[in-house]
Amino acid sequence: MIMTEEQLTAFCKHLLNAQLPQLVPLAIERYRSRTQPISIDLLKLLVWAYRELGDYAKAAEVQPYILRAIPGDIGEQYNYADLLLALGRYEIGWKKYFYRYQMEHTKKIARHVTLGQRWNGQPIKGRRLYLFDEQGLGDTIQFIRFILLAQQVSEAEVFVEVTDALYEIIKRSFPTLHIIRRRDQLEHWDYYCELMNLPLALGTTLETIPAPQGYLTAAPERLAYWRNRLEALGPTRKIALVWAGNPSFSADAIRSPHITPYNLLPSDPRLQYLSVQKGYAEQEYLLSSLNIHSLSAEISDFDDTAAILLNCDLFITSDTSPAHLAGALGVPTWVALPFLADWRWLRDRTDSPWYSTLRLYRQSAARSWNEVFTHIQQDITREFLTS
Repeated sequence: MIMTEEQLTAFCKHLLNAQLPQLVPLAIERYRSRTQPISIDLLKLLVWAYRELGDYAKAAEVQPYILRAIPGDIGEQYNYADLLLALGRYEIGWKKYFYRYQMEHTKKIARHVTLGQRWNGQPIKGRRLYLFDEQGLGDTIQFIRFILLAQQVSEAEVFVEVTDALYEIIKRSFPTLHIIRRRDQLEHWDYYCELMNLPLALGTTLETIPAPQGYLTAAPERLAYWRNRLEALGPTRKIALVWAGNPSFSADAIRSPHITPYNLLPSDPRLQYLSVQKGYAEQEYLLSSLNIHSLSAEISDFDDTAAILLNCDLFITSDTSPAHLAGALGVPTWVALPFLADWRWLRDRTDSPWYSTLRLYRQSAARSWNEVFTHIQQDITREFLTS
């Protein structure tokens, strides 16, 4: 019996919902060998299947066919950006990423700037350039690196607006720029640009990411305080831990392993694990078989977290804002990533062009956190416990 296209579409959806994405390309290719062309719905399912399989390159090959048929579909344009950025194809990826400003969920949180002109990377000597954050704390930490280059290229007087949570550490780290809080309400500017749009304006490629080691600076008095605080715990190797991100993030259930797989880490008197987890999951350390000393209640802001991490030998974390903070501080950090990791971590790499001190541990299949932490356990044993 030969399926109709409607039957095949329903069948492919069933396969995807049943966690059998590997069968979708086979089913569609068999159908396509008899029928040309296939529908946009089937092409979308094919891209979906390739993504679920982690084959972003094949998904990116199919996506342009969809865009040629429905160029006005903002969601599909954004999906293409996500694929391209994950593959490191930044030249086109940043351009497509601009479509995020037209998506419904983004419109609700977008900064609707009506004064001045958008800055596109041109010299504007003597003018005022207003840069501002737009998404999460980790995004701000990752993209704040571009503001010095923006100042150099634009030759403008640069004002950078950030959220209160990051104001002190960013102001300290970039003393030559005007760093302001959102509530400060800058009254006049000639040009503006979102922090996450600076790579597009500056023509950033995978090879030209400005990646100075340690571009954020901790407060000296906090460093001294936490040095004494951690030394009081004894002459052990200090390993800080975070296991969950912000639950309001749509993919948090995928990216956050929680405490259970951390129990695979080696329990050894030469190691002192320290929880710097904040938020709803901070009490999970009580469920661990490891000897974890929680510092969570003593952490009041990012400056505390920064000082703690700089006084540790290693930081092990899920994909959340402290991972970016640690990378921006130059702290040795091991990041546990899901199979379908966020685009900024690229594909199939154990390092990051964004942060030189990060090591990436990836699932080889969805939900395989035990595999990830078994590898981390082996590396801790080899690098910290083998004389």
